[in-house]
Amino acid sequence: MIPADLVSTYLPKTDDLKYQDTADSQSQLLTHVYKAAPMLLAKTSDDCRFATAVAGFRLVLRESDYRGKATYGNMTVLASNAFGSDSDGYQRELVRLVGVAGGLK
Repeated sequence: MIPADLVSTYLPKTDDLKYQDTADSQSQLLTHVYKAAPMLLAKTSDDCRFATAVAGFRLVLRESDYRGKATYGNMTVLASNAFGSDSDGYQRELVRLVGVAGGLK
């Protein structure tokens, strides 16, 4: 996740991709332009919210200066509310690990 007010020269504004169908002899250039429009985290997909919880957990665990208001507690809530298909139990395991790490502090 990138903060909405972040301005950086490292963030791409377009993606260019060359695509060539196996039946064609000529490749095509496909360009995707990204529009910088902030979105509420609650309106993103489960996968996006869960990935945000994973990244936030790392920042909290390492006591990063970039963690902002992230805590073990709110990363647990974010990950718990973002369960998608968790057939292997990895998402539940992350929630358990965040709880254990928070209990060690």
